[in-house]
Amino acid sequence: VIHNGIAIPPLPKDRGSSVLCTEKRAFKVGTSCRLVPVKGLDLFLDIAKGVTRQSPHVQFSILGEGPLRSYLEEQIQVLGLQEVINILPLREDPISYYRSLDLYINTSVHEGIPCSVLEAMGCSIPIVAPFVGGIPEIVTHGETGLLVADRKPEAFVDAIHALERDPDLRMSMGLKARGVI
Repeated sequence: VIHNGIAIPPLPKDRGSSVLCTEKRAFKVGTSCRLVPVKGLDLFLDIAKGVTRQSPHVQFSILGEGPLRSYLEEQIQVLGLQEVINILPLREDPISYYRSLDLYINTSVHEGIPCSVLEAMGCSIPIVAPFVGGIPEIVTHGETGLLVADRKPEAFVDAIHALERDPDLRMSMGLKARGVI
């Protein structure tokens, strides 16, 4: 088996202070992918809608380009999520994007071992992802993130809320995630 590899970015000096911040600030959840059907971005939108019903301070972002961009922008409007979700253009070096997140989410229908998940883990960001493909080979449920057994938005919403409420667990999972890479 040959796994994907990434360069591990150095830890920023202030990483811990932002994760354990007690002030009311946006809790940032994001994903990075090509905007294509297999990435399950309709599920991502449903998750955002479910999370923000209970936690209006949570912000979502998608880093990526692809044929579904205009469809996703339209759906964001239809769902009334234009204040909650941003679609950001690809960037050559996504490390600053990953570091801006509190939590990385993957909603793919199927995957190998996604570089985006590895990159987020390398930035000490805990993962919420489906139990599909090679993801369970790199994300250990309860240690480096939370794996969701089914594709129901409620299961992802519950996982996100659990990590949102527990900054110590997020930090612990993020540091363990970095150690996997």
